[in-house]
Amino acid sequence: MKIEFIEKMPKKRAFHSSIYFDNKLYIIGGMSEKNYYLNECYCFYISGKKIQNLNISRFNLSLCIYNNNYLYVIRGNNKNESIDSIEFINIKNMINGWISFKPFEPSFFWFDCDTFW
Repeated sequence: MKIEFIEKMPKKRAFHSSIYFDNKLYIIGGMSEKNYYLNECYCFYISGKKIQNLNISRFNLSLCIYNNNYLYVIRGNNKNESIDSIEFINIKNMINGWISFKPFEPSFFWFDCDTFW
């Protein structure tokens, strides 16, 4: 997996999601100022660290941390459609990259992160 070290966020964005965990700030997805849908993922500590991109570009997404090891990206939008998939990554080692799945039950999305676990 490729990891790049950066000093600051490389472009402006809106409709992204972010979460702070374990002295790191994760900033994921969103829309650029030119209305491009983003799949970029950033992790900032003392200096910024870009992690592997999501499998699907999305904005208006939700994030949660599970078991102090996994970062979950839940739903969102891409262009004019709703995304019904979930992606997750092991943030301790990031070896396998982002793993995508779709839940079996459509009503699954109406719960918050605490309800999942």
